[in-house]
Amino acid sequence: MTTNLPQASAEDVRSSTGNAITFHYTAPRGHSLEMCTMPSYWQACAAQIGERWVNDARVRIEILAADGTWEAELRVLSVIGTHVETRVIREWHAGSDGHWPQPIEGASLVLEGAA
Repeated sequence: MTTNLPQASAEDVRSSTGNAITFHYTAPRGHSLEMCTMPSYWQACAAQIGERWVNDARVRIEILAADGTWEAELRVLSVIGTHVETRVIREWHAGSDGHWPQPIEGASLVLEGAA
């Protein structure tokens, strides 16, 4: 007995090399995800993002907080003038899964106020 389950059409599945663009950004210490989702936050680079954004492209911004306390991935919905409208598609905050990020081999950690 054959079951007719929904399936993805081969014509609708595209390679990410042609129409997926990811910008990588390190948010400075003190910048929150909430700040990064404000359309005006990206005004200095709106032209750069806008050059790549078209309705069919999947433009994302991958953000890592400089202090390692959070990371996120935003989908670019539109670029109008100097405003970049985004939606959070993934986010992680240190401690939210019970684990803090492990240090990267060869990296050093500087604690402010440590003697």
